[in-house]
Amino acid sequence: MPRFNLFIVGCLLVLMLGACREKRQHPMQGMSNAEMKELLMESSKYHAQQEDKQINAYLAERSETMGVSPTGLRYRIYREDEPCDSILSDQRVVLNYEVRLLDGTLCYTSEKTGPRAFMVDHDDVESGLHEGVKYMCYGDSAVMLLPSYLAHGLTGDGQKIPSNSPVLYYLRVFPR
Repeated sequence: MPRFNLFIVGCLLVLMLGACREKRQHPMQGMSNAEMKELLMESSKYHAQQEDKQINAYLAERSETMGVSPTGLRYRIYREDEPCDSILSDQRVVLNYEVRLLDGTLCYTSEKTGPRAFMVDHDDVESGLHEGVKYMCYGDSAVMLLPSYLAHGLTGDGQKIPSNSPVLYYLRVFPR
């Protein structure tokens, strides 16, 4: 019986010590919405700057030059014909593609899934892809490097593209 009492006393002691511990407040608890928004904006900006450095190092390592859009999309267009029919918002495009991570991992290819078709600025595809095809003409080929925020963002695609991953698109838009 004394062992049982000793066990009970020990359990009570542990409970009392746990209850007396100072409760710590989560660092974000008590922040106003404006403060929270500012913190998230600073965090996003920092991440975008770090990713930009990663992308620039990738391009420098390969001695590649690409155009850069105001949003940070990198692109190189291969044009066959001048003048050409530019791709505009609200137009339908069909393209062959290959999607790779910066380490070279092949994620998706139209050889396996078939050509991809979408309405520019309307269908559910990466925002960087909507932006990039508008630099192209029907029949053009391109290499596009989409920062994660123009590709699959924080979550990745849930399959082959991890979170916060820039992606390379190799694509060819079908002629009209």
